[in-house]
Amino acid sequence: MPFGKSARIITAADAQSPEPGGYEMLARYSAAKKSGIAVLLFCSLTAPRAQDVCEAFAKYGVYDTSTTTSDVDKASSFRSWFCQNKFESKAEADAAGGTLGYGGFNIGYDQSSESWSQFSSNYCRDDTYNSRYREKTSSFVRTINANASNNMLMCFMRGGLHARIVQGARPDTFYVQARMNPVGPTTEAGVKSFQVIGATCTGPLQAGYLIRPGGVEQICQRAGVEAVDVSLSTTDQVNWDTPRGLKAITPPPPPLKKQAIAIRAQDFVRGTNVAIDQCVAGPGVLANAPPCNPAPNAAEFDFDASAPGKYRLLVNFTAAASRPVKVFVNKELIRDQALSETTGSWLNTNLRWTEVGPVSLKQGRNTLRLERSDVFPHIQGLTLEPIPE
Repeated sequence: MPFGKSARIITAADAQSPEPGGYEMLARYSAAKKSGIAVLLFCSLTAPRAQDVCEAFAKYGVYDTSTTTSDVDKASSFRSWFCQNKFESKAEADAAGGTLGYGGFNIGYDQSSESWSQFSSNYCRDDTYNSRYREKTSSFVRTINANASNNMLMCFMRGGLHARIVQGARPDTFYVQARMNPVGPTTEAGVKSFQVIGATCTGPLQAGYLIRPGGVEQICQRAGVEAVDVSLSTTDQVNWDTPRGLKAITPPPPPLKKQAIAIRAQDFVRGTNVAIDQCVAGPGVLANAPPCNPAPNAAEFDFDASAPGKYRLLVNFTAAASRPVKVFVNKELIRDQALSETTGSWLNTNLRWTEVGPVSLKQGRNTLRLERSDVFPHIQGLTLEPIPE
């Protein structure tokens, strides 16, 4: 079917900003086409940078930048494209982004809170994408979209017959587009065959169809998670501006599930003037350290959470006198007068669980800190219980 209002193909009308190589280049390229020197002008204007960009699109593919596509669907298409590429590291992703003209991918990755592997898994999973990365992705795509669109346009409008695959907003949808950009007397290319393995497509591409400057689009849906291969044979040479297939989809892992976290007092990893069973009877009690004189106390615990979200913090302690402590989680003050109650004695027979309050944890490594300007109450353990959300 010829392209119309709802088509995803890029035409000169899709140029979106006067970036270097944007409007100015498009205007000069269009004028050159009319005078019959389009190919020469394109090469002289774009080499080597534009050639590098076109080669990058041929390696990594494209997402849907069309002006007729909503911002939400552009972001979803970008996400599907990103997940399809399966970058092994932030460095690899940023290197690809640099060659594509996107720069670094500012889409929510925080190396202080998650590994690249965790990020990639979470980013490609619907629940965590919607809650943690969608807004960042939408903002990033709005930033790069005009320049990305113009770069894709320049590549797609080079002389000859060009074809490409555009990732849809959903991982299982994509578009096959073809366009004839006349060079010399040849103004159309006849289709000999069009085959797609691993998907079904709707559109006019079949034997006998003539591809003209107006372009043509096939709307396709993957049959499953297997790889997709597209084959287009015509009376003219087909120049693929993207890979002519899609990688197999890696099914996302099941949704993250929060689990209770138990921490023994004796498992503190950093401390100030604290020890286990030194100035107290115990067993397993964190309290003041020898020489057992009044001194500021502090202890930190590192632990991993299986899923981000809200948890209820409880502490098992005993105290014959009030000794309130400050509680921090990931450097954020949660309570400044926690454990201020008394339990009847300093002995373990009077240990009691008390609730400190709700805390927010990130997936992976977290740090909890207890501190007091004087000595601690006697602390034996901590528990973080998931709060339903």
